Amino acid sequence: SKLSEIETFRFTRALFGMTSSPFLLGGVIKHHLELWEKQAPQLVAEIRKSLYIDDLITGSNTVNRALQLKKGAITVMKDAKFTLHKWHSNVPELEEQPLCTEGEQTFAKQQLKPASGGASALLGLPWNKSTDEISINLSQENTAATKREILRKLAKFYDPLGLVSPLTLKGKLIYREVCNNKLAWDAPLTSDLAIHWSKYVNELPREVTIPRSLVPQREGIREIEFHAFGDVSAKGVSAIVHAVVIQPSGVTSGLETAKVRLAKMGMTLPRLELVSTHIATNLLSNKREALSGFPVSNVYGWLDSTVALHYPLTGFVGNNLRPVCIKESIIYRKLPRTRCYHTFSNSRGIYLSKNQYEPYSLRMVPTTKILGSGSWTISNHWRKNYVHMYKNVS
Repeated sequence: SKLSEIETFRFTRALFGMTSSPFLLGGVIKHHLELWEKQAPQLVAEIRKSLYIDDLITGSNTVNRALQLKKGAITVMKDAKFTLHKWHSNVPELEEQPLCTEGEQTFAKQQLKPASGGASALLGLPWNKSTDEISINLSQENTAATKREILRKLAKFYDPLGLVSPLTLKGKLIYREVCNNKLAWDAPLTSDLAIHWSKYVNELPREVTIPRSLVPQREGIREIEFHAFGDVSAKGVSAIVHAVVIQPSGVTSGLETAKVRLAKMGMTLPRLELVSTHIATNLLSNKREALSGFPVSNVYGWLDSTVALHYPLTGFVGNNLRPVCIKESIIYRKLPRTRCYHTFSNSRGIYLSKNQYEPYSLRMVPTTKILGSGSWTISNHWRKNYVHMYKNVS
């Protein structure tokens, strides 16, 4: 019969390009790691936490520990015929070593060699391994002053950590004005909007570069504290997270992540304050989950709104914030408005001048003077005085 002539074939490797390919790859890796869990539980936990689809992103405090982690990951994945390649590191000793001479390499192996020099990429962000800095590239191409081209340019900004969020907010505010004027997609802007857009584009830097690592010392970490600041204005809603890292050689602090949104038109400031609290809470929860395994001691949230701090957590707000705050042990405290300078700039689309910085004061300056060095990300005054500036605030 015809049924007896049917032969069933089974794939023995994960195919690329199929709809189910990501699911199959993830399932195979998960099953393989479960087989190794009893043999090397700590290594498997590190690999599982550091995997992002088909990329393994991890590190350690010392070169020897990182090298052991690399060798262990290669051994575990090689057991399932997965070959880890294209290794990149800020330490040359941890880079991929050639297994054969150039004459013996195939064309495929030559294509998979690490990038020459210090150029590389870290989940889409340019990474200079020599200086250990990541960059956010901002489009410099000339675009027509139309609604379509403005949206296209703003959509090209790739800033997953929100490091240039005050700058992106300025562009979004201009786009909102264009939408409020109800212009067609390809219609030219009005003279005022065209001037604002041209000034915004001319002030854009080519890129913003910051250190990849918050702590420059390669030593153990005693304690980590997270401090989230939330603030709003009539223009935007924002929240940022600062990390304070305590090591044997000293204390380091800096910006970890930020998020900014346009303020919803017609919404009152007290309600917007609740939105910023929601954003700050989610950022703290995500950061704590991302740094699981590190000695995170305290998690603080700082708001300058008594309405948001004393609002009865009922309904939608309570259902979303209360469980997270309890789970992550987030402590929210009152921050006087004069001290909330970090998020103040974020929610208004401006930057702070570090060179001309005065305690508890703001200065609006052109973004071209500040963006090049990323001055707004770290405040020397906050770094040196955070202990009695914040811990003693009741």
